[in-house]
Amino acid sequence: MEDVDLNAIPDDELQTLEAEISKKCRQLETENLIFESFLNRIMPGMANEDLGDIKKDLADVDAFDKKEARRDKKKKADKKESDRPLLLTLEQKNEIAIREVEELRDVIQKQKEEWAKVLDNYKVPFKLFLTLLKRLN
Repeated sequence: MEDVDLNAIPDDELQTLEAEISKKCRQLETENLIFESFLNRIMPGMANEDLGDIKKDLADVDAFDKKEARRDKKKKADKKESDRPLLLTLEQKNEIAIREVEELRDVIQKQKEEWAKVLDNYKVPFKLFLTLLKRLN
């Protein structure tokens, strides 16, 4: 990112930029949550510590990249495309989101079935109670 004199930018533009950046950060956080959920579902054996280690490694790489970028802006501009971090394509994000929605639908359907059974279990004694009450009156 270029060095920008923030003092030269009017306050209303700064507020607009801050709102846009905040919105983008929330979007990325949501994408990360969905992707982590997806990874946990497809790799249930992977412990949270492993994910934490991966996140730490990625943070270390990111910190190293930032230091390197400050030292050599020209080298960063000449960086090969293969050296850049891999990002999910829109299609990949879409596929992951669709899988997560399908998984949530399955979970909701299973919960509905379980609660229907529980409700049925309560209906039988209640009907017996009502029948006994009618006989007593």
